[in-house]
Amino acid sequence: MSGGLYNMSSHDFDRTLDLSKLKAYGDTMNDGKVQLSFTLPVKDDERGVEAARQLAQKMGLNEPNVALSQKLDDSFTFYVVYGSCIHTVDYEHIEVKTVGDHVMSMEEVNDFIREHFGRKLIFVGASTGTDAHTVGIDAIMNRKGFAGHYGLERYEMIEAYNLGAQVENEDFIRKAVELNADVLLVSQTVTQKDIHIQGHAIECRINAENPAKNFMPCPGKITNIHIPGGNGVRVDTHIYNEYKVPANYDSMLMKLIVHGKDRAEAIAKMRSALGELIIEGIDTNLDFQFEILSNPVYQDGHKIDTGFIPDQFPEYCK
Repeated sequence: MSGGLYNMSSHDFDRTLDLSKLKAYGDTMNDGKVQLSFTLPVKDDERGVEAARQLAQKMGLNEPNVALSQKLDDSFTFYVVYGSCIHTVDYEHIEVKTVGDHVMSMEEVNDFIREHFGRKLIFVGASTGTDAHTVGIDAIMNRKGFAGHYGLERYEMIEAYNLGAQVENEDFIRKAVELNADVLLVSQTVTQKDIHIQGHAIECRINAENPAKNFMPCPGKITNIHIPGGNGVRVDTHIYNEYKVPANYDSMLMKLIVHGKDRAEAIAKMRSALGELIIEGIDTNLDFQFEILSNPVYQDGHKIDTGFIPDQFPEYCK
């Protein structure tokens, strides 16, 4: 560039670098120029702009300038503010604890084993079960290794036995015992069939909706909230006291999840959790969820399909 703030040929610019008083670098050295962006729960008007400016000033910006105010909805505005930060940090006296590590060379590893064990170490590796992929175990054990690092077969003080792929776990252990192995290396792919269902889980999604009014969304301010807890109870939520539920987003407030040893225990635990949950200030489907959990057909669990709500709760489907 030939001119303007970025023309460093001018002698008016501060070119000194004092690391004991480090400032942000915007256009020139030590100008402290920074950009802040944040959202305020206010209308997009002149009063909101002034609020953003004053907030940036209290955050340490000298002569802040609100470059952008963008309406998100009727009660939220996004701001971008520029200014010069008055604060500095002493970079020269900053101490950061770091964790150092040393990667031993092949010769160092051999010397370490020779000195501390006095014999070769026996490594046995395999891809076990249904895993037919040997790339990972081969990269560790084969002589050529991977990414410039030699595999275990190349080490003088290591006896490496690669049993290959799809090795039965029993055969793998048997071979390890036979060789009196010091180290076992196993690669195994976990598939869907390896996943075993234990117990029963139920999730209720608590929404800011009124079931009696065709599940109409109910935005507003939450004036009081109490969240349940206990063994086997999980809550995923973003709400809190005085939280304002917006009108133009998903109405879901919370995922309430329970786990029990069987369906009956899970239902009982969910009924207890729903009874403990309190959300005041807005309408929710909390009571409707409790009704579902108390329904004999639901509790039986053998006749649940997409027609369950119209069949069992026709008053909510008008």
